[in-house]
Amino acid sequence: MIYFNFLLILFLFLIIFVNFVYFIFMRENNVVIEAFYSNNKKETIVLLGDSILKNNSYVEKGQEIDSLLTKKSDSKIFSFSEDGSTIMDVYSQLEKIPLELNEKTTTIYLSIGGNDILSQYVDKITDLTNMASLTMIFSKYVTLIESVKTRFHLCKIVLLDIYYPKSSIYRIYYSVIKKWNEMIYEYTNNTKNSILILKISDILTQDNDFVFNIEPSTTGGEKIVNSILSLQ
Repeated sequence: MIYFNFLLILFLFLIIFVNFVYFIFMRENNVVIEAFYSNNKKETIVLLGDSILKNNSYVEKGQEIDSLLTKKSDSKIFSFSEDGSTIMDVYSQLEKIPLELNEKTTTIYLSIGGNDILSQYVDKITDLTNMASLTMIFSKYVTLIESVKTRFHLCKIVLLDIYYPKSSIYRIYYSVIKKWNEMIYEYTNNTKNSILILKISDILTQDNDFVFNIEPSTTGGEKIVNSILSLQ
């Protein structure tokens, strides 16, 4: 009888042990399978904002930033940027992004604020030392970013700063651009925001990087594209 009980206990122990090993095996292999599919899932690039990412009107067909991205990358490219857009215009662009793109494999690139600054300091001839107006624009900018983060919380977000156009026409606005960029850097340096920065002001520095004095040329666009792909 004792021998029988011993065998029964041993049998039950073996069943428990086998089930435990099977559970561990399946769990680890599921993780491996999930990681395999995650690592092999095609990446997606989404472009939001203004003509810095939508220079189609200023370069030859096939040389646009979205076209170059498509040629040079295996990623899926979605371009919702529009020439002339302001911060408020991006909300309508945001609505066009399919919700199924809210994935860890999606990176959203946002270039906006330049036209708001031009409107305030060039069209309205605001005093260039008046940084209160710039702070108000930046507040709208941050509110927009928070909306992007809320709607697409799984995506990586990369902000573009503003370059310094080489034309003498725009040199007087360098101080405003510098202050704007400093605010962006401070925002992205705050780790709680989980936002990356692409400093195109360090990339587009030559005369031939621009066309019509202020728009990204074919050369400038290609530099932007290469910088985007370096972050992927």
